[in-house]
Amino acid sequence: MCLHLPQLPLEALPSAQPEQARVVLDSQQRVFRLDPHAQAAGIRCGMTLSSARGILPQLLSQPREEHQEREVLRSLAAWAMQFSSRISLSGSDALLLEIGGSLRLFGGLDALCQRIATGLDELGYSASPGIAPTPRGAEVLAHGDNPQPALDMAQLQQQIQTLPLAGLNWDARSLKRLDAIGISRIGQCLALPRDGFRRRYGAAHLKDLDRLTGRSADPRALYEPPPTFDRSLDVIGDMTDISYLLPGFEHLFSLLQAELQGRDRGVQRLHIEMRHRAHPPSRIDMGMQRANCDAAHWLNLLNEHLQRHPLVAPVRTISVRAQDFVEPARQQQDLWQNHNLEQRQLVLERLTARLGPAALYALQACATHVPECASQRAAAGQGQALVQTETPRPLWLLPSPQRIEFSHLQLCSRAERLESGWWDAHCQRDYYRARDRLNRQLWVYRDHQQPSHWYIHGFFA
Repeated sequence: MCLHLPQLPLEALPSAQPEQARVVLDSQQRVFRLDPHAQAAGIRCGMTLSSARGILPQLLSQPREEHQEREVLRSLAAWAMQFSSRISLSGSDALLLEIGGSLRLFGGLDALCQRIATGLDELGYSASPGIAPTPRGAEVLAHGDNPQPALDMAQLQQQIQTLPLAGLNWDARSLKRLDAIGISRIGQCLALPRDGFRRRYGAAHLKDLDRLTGRSADPRALYEPPPTFDRSLDVIGDMTDISYLLPGFEHLFSLLQAELQGRDRGVQRLHIEMRHRAHPPSRIDMGMQRANCDAAHWLNLLNEHLQRHPLVAPVRTISVRAQDFVEPARQQQDLWQNHNLEQRQLVLERLTARLGPAALYALQACATHVPECASQRAAAGQGQALVQTETPRPLWLLPSPQRIEFSHLQLCSRAERLESGWWDAHCQRDYYRARDRLNRQLWVYRDHQQPSHWYIHGFFA
């Protein structure tokens, strides 16, 4: 299967105003690609920018970014690895997938094509598929109009008969010479004598026809995704408004999501950087409770961070980096659709992004018997269950024990001896549950170093 992405030059560049007509310009300042809004207004490829603006004054134009197109194509190649383990890049705007071994897994050709089309649409990309028994045949069909799948060589031979030679992307000189003798279709070219064709038009073109029809092998280099993700995007104009930066981050997050989906992996930490013209870069480290590959969730967290920390200067370039790819946390399905744990983790992540990591924390048990040292703060959601004891403990302790007269207490339990280790400051106490004159339930202790001294250490509810 070949996936041709004809609108890649346009789709590789995010827009902060998706409802506005937009075009991508080539190096000659002519329209190279246009969106449906511009097409509906009467703008066509090849027009100069001034002519297009004469038709639609509010037209939004962007220069073509071939580097960005290559990055997007590589990310989509990694995404496609969920459908096939053999992926190749085809030119600057297409992918090749070996799908013969995947048809049974995905329930047949129609089901696989539907899965791929739906996934690309969710990521914001459109593709024209071509299916053939040879890689070159799939490329030619994908670049044609309304291609039908060619499931064997006979069907491929039949379909390419009427396709124009221009679909082979040969040089203009060779196409012009062939057109001069009335050859404009692939079928007509295949009917020419092979020896004469080689002498007149070169062995390279004959080799290309042989790869197309399966007479010659057509090995392709397989795509190997990089171990990390590091993508940047230049912002059109120096932006200070967060709302104009979010579409760019959404685009980068969607590329990361695509790569992670193809590898069946997730990330638990993202490194965000915004570069300014005359100011040090602004950096945000976004940590999450669980590894995931959800671009929409990342965008929400980033928005919370940016609302808490306004931009210090106009932004020129944004970048997203992720290093540690791990197996994502699976959302457990149950009979009652009870997903309280997942929802709690999402709430904690958003609160941490909004309030800062120091505003939320959990308690984590420590290996000591001294109550005031038996727990410590941990990141929200990362705490460990506290050790269960035979005798009850108050939920909250006083910041420091308070002296109390024994005559004010009524003991309600037997003594519980707690001692520290020899490596700590020596501590030996007897703890009791008690009531005071106000009938409050207290947790009190007697210090063995000062037997006559009693202290309140906590309150029971």
